[in-house]
Amino acid sequence: MGLQPFSAKSRQALRAIRRQCLLCAGGRADVRQCRAKESCMLWSYRFGVRPEKYKAVRRRFFSPKALPLL
Repeated sequence: MGLQPFSAKSRQALRAIRRQCLLCAGGRADVRQCRAKESCMLWSYRFGVRPEKYKAVRRRFFSPKALPLL
Protein backbone atom coordinates (compact mmCIF):
# COMPACT_ATOMS: atom_id res chain seq x y z
CA MET A 1 0.00 0.00 0.00
CA GLY A 2 2.13 2.89 -1.31
CA LEU A 3 1.46 6.58 -1.13
CA GLN A 4 -0.58 8.06 -3.95
CA PRO A 5 1.09 10.80 -6.00
CA PHE A 6 -0.11 14.33 -5.41
CA SER A 7 -1.37 16.65 -8.10
CA ALA A 8 0.19 20.03 -8.75
CA LYS A 9 -2.66 21.74 -6.87
CA SER A 10 -2.09 19.55 -3.83
CA ARG A 11 1.61 20.37 -3.81
CA GLN A 12 0.80 24.08 -4.09
CA ALA A 13 -1.54 23.79 -1.10
CA LEU A 14 1.14 22.06 0.97
CA ARG A 15 3.66 24.75 0.05
CA ALA A 16 1.16 27.44 1.06
CA ILE A 17 0.70 25.71 4.43
CA ARG A 18 4.47 25.60 4.86
CA ARG A 19 4.76 29.33 4.09
CA GLN A 20 1.99 30.09 6.60
CA CYS A 21 3.77 28.07 9.29
CA LEU A 22 7.04 29.88 8.60
CA LEU A 23 5.27 33.24 8.87
CA CYS A 24 3.46 32.25 12.06
CA ALA A 25 6.39 30.62 13.86
CA GLY A 26 9.15 32.91 12.62
CA GLY A 27 11.66 30.42 11.20
CA ARG A 28 12.48 26.82 10.33
CA ALA A 29 13.67 25.86 13.80
CA ASP A 30 10.56 27.42 15.32
CA VAL A 31 8.31 25.45 12.97
CA ARG A 32 9.96 22.21 14.14
CA GLN A 33 9.40 23.17 17.78
CA CYS A 34 5.82 24.38 17.27
CA ARG A 35 3.60 23.52 20.25
CA ALA A 36 0.26 24.45 18.64
CA LYS A 37 -0.71 20.83 17.93
CA GLU A 38 -4.14 21.07 19.58
CA SER A 39 -5.02 24.58 18.41
CA CYS A 40 -3.76 24.61 14.80
CA MET A 41 -5.49 22.70 12.01
CA LEU A 42 -2.37 22.99 9.83
CA TRP A 43 0.05 21.53 12.41
CA SER A 44 0.29 18.06 10.81
CA TYR A 45 1.26 19.61 7.47
CA ARG A 46 3.78 22.16 8.83
CA PHE A 47 6.74 20.57 7.02
CA GLY A 48 5.09 21.02 3.61
CA VAL A 49 4.44 17.31 3.05
CA ARG A 50 1.78 14.80 3.99
CA PRO A 51 2.37 13.41 7.50
CA GLU A 52 2.67 9.85 6.15
CA LYS A 53 5.36 10.87 3.68
CA TYR A 54 7.30 12.78 6.33
CA LYS A 55 7.29 9.75 8.65
CA ALA A 56 8.54 7.48 5.85
CA VAL A 57 11.37 9.86 4.92
CA ARG A 58 12.33 10.36 8.57
CA ARG A 59 12.36 6.60 9.18
CA ARG A 60 14.57 6.05 6.11
CA PHE A 61 16.92 8.89 7.10
CA PHE A 62 17.45 7.63 10.66
CA SER A 63 17.47 3.90 9.95
CA PRO A 64 20.72 1.95 10.38
CA LYS A 65 22.79 1.91 7.21
CA ALA A 66 24.74 -1.05 5.84
CA LEU A 67 28.47 -0.54 5.98
CA PRO A 68 30.28 -1.38 2.74
CA LEU A 69 33.29 -3.57 3.37
CA LEU A 70 35.97 -2.84 0.76
